[in-house]
Amino acid sequence: EAGSNWRAGAPERDRRLAEALIAVAADAGCDEIKFQTYRADTVYVPTAGDSAYLARAGLAKPIMDVFRDLEMPYELIEHLAARCGELGIEFMSTPFSLADFEAVDPYVRTHKVASFEISEVRLLEAIPSAGALRFEMLTPPSRANFASLKQAGGGRTRQRRQKTFGKPHKRRR
Repeated sequence: EAGSNWRAGAPERDRRLAEALIAVAADAGCDEIKFQTYRADTVYVPTAGDSAYLARAGLAKPIMDVFRDLEMPYELIEHLAARCGELGIEFMSTPFSLADFEAVDPYVRTHKVASFEISEVRLLEAIPSAGALRFEMLTPPSRANFASLKQAGGGRTRQRRQKTFGKPHKRRR
């Protein structure tokens, strides 16, 4: 899980850190590495304010600014996916909106849907229609209960920990 932890503050450093995380995951024998692709404007409302826990840690700034700093540049997705391919590891990136999905879809075989997005019907409908064939729920129990996951999955859901939509692929070993 690289998430948004690869952001180092400048585009070139961001790219190098993301590549380093990919290399570490590949060297460790991981089958995939997952990033996050979102836009602050689709995750929070403009008046969301500050984050209390970040303020206690010394980062007292609006949450929109924090998330804006952590956004995945769409133009970097293709590069990171290619680097993963070179190292024999699957590239994944959780989309948080339909636009994010459209940016990520050409470069991934598997889509993970964040638990906060399980009610985003347009996103959930877009994933299988784009060719994703595998469907599992992948969400932390603290974020969504099984009943809400089953409802989001149209009743087809087994109790699992995450929601993944994937195109068939061979596992690396």
